[in-house]
Amino acid sequence: GNCGEDDLILTYDPDDFNDTLEVYGCVSVGAFILHNVFFFEVDDNGDTIALDIFPDVNGVQNDCKFQVEVLDPFNFCGETSLMIAGQVHGPDGTGLPNFEMNLNGSGIDPVMSDENGEYSFPLMPYGGNYAVSTYNNTGVMVGVTTLDLIMIQRHLLGIQDFVSPYQYIAGDINNSESVSITDIAELRKMILGINVDFPNNISWRTVDAEHTFTYENDPWYGGLPEAYDIISLETNMNIDFVGVKVGDINGNVESNLQKEISATRSVQHLVLDTGNGQMDITTEESLNVAGMQFTLETDAISTVSISSDKFDNEYISFYEIADGVYNIIVANPEPLDVDKDEILLTITYDCADCDMSNTRILSDALSSEIYLGSSLLVTPLQIDIRGVDSADNTFYVSQNTPNPWNEYTQLEVTVGTETVVNLSIYDIHGRLIHRESRNINGGSNIIEIDNSTITTAGVYFYEISNDHQREQFKMIKLK
Repeated sequence: GNCGEDDLILTYDPDDFNDTLEVYGCVSVGAFILHNVFFFEVDDNGDTIALDIFPDVNGVQNDCKFQVEVLDPFNFCGETSLMIAGQVHGPDGTGLPNFEMNLNGSGIDPVMSDENGEYSFPLMPYGGNYAVSTYNNTGVMVGVTTLDLIMIQRHLLGIQDFVSPYQYIAGDINNSESVSITDIAELRKMILGINVDFPNNISWRTVDAEHTFTYENDPWYGGLPEAYDIISLETNMNIDFVGVKVGDINGNVESNLQKEISATRSVQHLVLDTGNGQMDITTEESLNVAGMQFTLETDAISTVSISSDKFDNEYISFYEIADGVYNIIVANPEPLDVDKDEILLTITYDCADCDMSNTRILSDALSSEIYLGSSLLVTPLQIDIRGVDSADNTFYVSQNTPNPWNEYTQLEVTVGTETVVNLSIYDIHGRLIHRESRNINGGSNIIEIDNSTITTAGVYFYEISNDHQREQFKMIKLK
């Protein structure tokens, strides 16, 4: 610069020569602050004029920029970098992974909730203003079945009201801040496979876990706090959210590592008889049935109608998701008594002499389930296909026992004829860790999984499949 021998004046404000002092508080500790400083000189006549600090450059420049890092070496301010962390969990407290957590106002990238639903942002400076928000639009149909459709119907008909504000949020399929017949229609389209995304909604909604609902039957009253505002961060903060799976009224979504698996459930058998241009689905015993869901493959034979003398036809729906492949659901609000050998459903197709030998039940789309009794007990469904032109397509896989397990566990695979099945095992992140093929005989077969196959404790999924069918279950390996 060119200071000369005249008096110098340095100021932060070119219009105020007294602005020569900058004070930093604890809120600024750890920050880098950019300033402009202006140079003036007092000439021989006592006038204050701008000091040209770069006289070799055209024009007069009397300011320069500098950056200050504010430090607190003696820790007078205490904690100046603070933690913002928490957990996303379900209404029952189980942690929910794979939520995108955003700290709006921080400029940092989102973080993801881990396998226990926990998240933590990088340390943030004291005094900052932020908003913590979440986002998860994955697994749209995870945990969503025809049972949820039945439960919404029962609620709207006054048969069985929702008991939790989170059920109302889950039942608001179209995000209208209410639960109505429109939500039934939209959820039915999702289950059938007509739509693949919720209308005007995402897969998961979250609510500040500290929020108290004014009215549990109107969780939207006063606004739903789906984000958490931090006004002047002054302490470490633990901010939890309750995650609600849209469409999952009964809360059976499988999302948490620690959630134990229930004991093996018995399988309910129905019979599908083919011939004469129609298929009849009957029971082998007396039942109390509210509904069911399954996927039927007819080898590109067109289904004309599905009807019932037992269920009101407005509660029966089907949709062709591929050539000759149909998602079929029955969602009756009340369970009905069905006698042994009584016809539950009649499926009519477009020919009387079609080759039905390739008719089979698939597990690729809808899981085969039936809902029994006043408690709407979810029971695995196996439909045995019979008829002179039908192959024996029996395919049943049991839940493994024991479960959880330590040294070994076993599962039962039942098929109609000798065949090859594939055993695939995946970890909680969907990574394939084991695959093998086995020749099994017609009838019941036992497959054993032991420590040589899975060496590490955790939650796993095993899948048994052949060329046309597939079943998948979750199991827990103990240490």
